[in-house]
Amino acid sequence: GNGGVGEGGNYDLTKAKYQVGISKRSQRLYACSTQTNCVSVSAAKNPSQFVAPWDYTVSTGDSAQAWKQLRRAIEDDPALKVVEVDDALFYLRAEGESKVPKGGVDDVEVLLIPGEKIATVRSASRENVYIYPYQQPIPDGGYQKARMDAVRARLGWVELNYAGDGMYSDLNAAPESALGGPGGDPELRDLPRA
Repeated sequence: GNGGVGEGGNYDLTKAKYQVGISKRSQRLYACSTQTNCVSVSAAKNPSQFVAPWDYTVSTGDSAQAWKQLRRAIEDDPALKVVEVDDALFYLRAEGESKVPKGGVDDVEVLLIPGEKIATVRSASRENVYIYPYQQPIPDGGYQKARMDAVRARLGWVELNYAGDGMYSDLNAAPESALGGPGGDPELRDLPRA
């Protein structure tokens, strides 16, 4: 059958606990919760699932223009189907097909934060796949991050505070300064880019 964890059948699909949309508490995208194949700008506690915000100022300083570019990049992606757009909140959610499980649904979300001149992103498969007798869900080989990297590359945007050598300059900073917000170090924006 299609028994989830609750039925003691830990060897097939389990709907992971997940939330989409904008968190009321943080006004940001959600972290990954129990989703294994997931990357999120809010997953700072879990480095393997963390993806840095995107800096769109390399392309435009205008948030409305950046939003148009971001929307177009996702709408033009044949592998993604836009299911929800809120132009007032600069939020978009699209659905794509999971790599694991085949035929499963991935949610791809973007939220532009004009005050910080960044786009935040999240990409996650709704289901975890277990193969008996292993207790660890099957990874998708970094597919979620690769998908978002591809969208970002098409836009020509860069990861925020990317120092060009695979290291972020802000990993140990407080959350505000990590995003270059109030109290952030203005120097961080101007790091040399590879």
